[in-house]
Amino acid sequence: MAKLEDLIGKTLSSVKNLENERIVFETTEGKQFELYHDQDCCELVTMEDIFGDLNDLVGEPILVAEEFDDPL
Repeated sequence: MAKLEDLIGKTLSSVKNLENERIVFETTEGKQFELYHDQDCCELVTMEDIFGDLNDLVGEPILVAEEFDDPL
């Protein structure tokens, strides 16, 4: 399993938001990374808000990749 910080230094060729359930990042090296949450039986997890345009990530090296929990 990859960690979010594994994207640092990689250049993306595409980013796809799949029905607000997962985001697929593909690097110029042909590697794919998926951002998703493995749900338990009784929970529902979706992406509620994305700041900015995901396509702005394409063609530029990733300099920062951080994960944090919403305190709510």
